[in-house]
This record gives sequence, C-alpha cells and structure tokens, in this order.
Amino acid sequence: YFENDGIPTEIGLLTNLVTYEADSNSYDGPLKGETFTNLQKLTSLIIGGNSYNSPVPTQIANLPLLTTFHVENSNVTGDLNYLTSMVSLQSHVMHSNALKGAIPSKLAALTSLVQLSLPSNELT
Repeated sequence: YFENDGIPTEIGLLTNLVTYEADSNSYDGPLKGETFTNLQKLTSLIIGGNSYNSPVPTQIANLPLLTTFHVENSNVTGDLNYLTSMVSLQSHVMHSNALKGAIPSKLAALTSLVQLSLPSNELT
C-alpha cells in the first residue's frame, strides 16, 4: 500500500537505479524534485499514465545520464524549457499533457534526441 501523493520519495534512496518504469500506477500528486536528486545513474524514466498536475522538476532535467523520459497522459504542466539542459536525452514522449508555450529554439542543440512526441498539448 502507498499513499496517493505522487511517486514515493523513497524511490530516491535507490541510488544505483538505472531504470524506473511506473506507468499507470494511480500516482496522484506532484512530481517532487527530491525524489530524483540522488538518482544520478538513471538512464530511463517511464512514468506516464498517472496524474501529477505539476511541471517537470529541475532535478529530473539535471539527471546526467537520462536518455529516455516518457510521461504521457499525466497532466504535466508548465513549458518545455526543462528540455534544454537534458543533453543526453534520446527519446522524450510527453503527449496528452497540459504543457503550454513555445517550443524552445535551444532544442536544436540536443543532438542526441531522436524521438520527440508532443501531441495533445497547448504548444505554439
């Protein structure tokens, strides 16, 4: 049993974690930055089909080895500026959320990015 308060912060204690997949787990609550601070070995984060109602925290954007980041259909808010610091990112799926604003021109610098899926948001 877990409380419905987003992804449990205890996940952040798994400092050797390389992949975390938690699609459609009924997580209901914000993406908390402190959950991800110590996950410096994380390469794949797949956490869609939940209800976060929050933006992507800086701590996720700063994960140095993250190559796969999928958070579709999860009511993620905010803009795409977090992407500009994700230099290792290869695949990013963020469709069916509540993202708004312009697609940053700095995305052109993400030379490792080969998949970017953003439909069903409010982007310009």
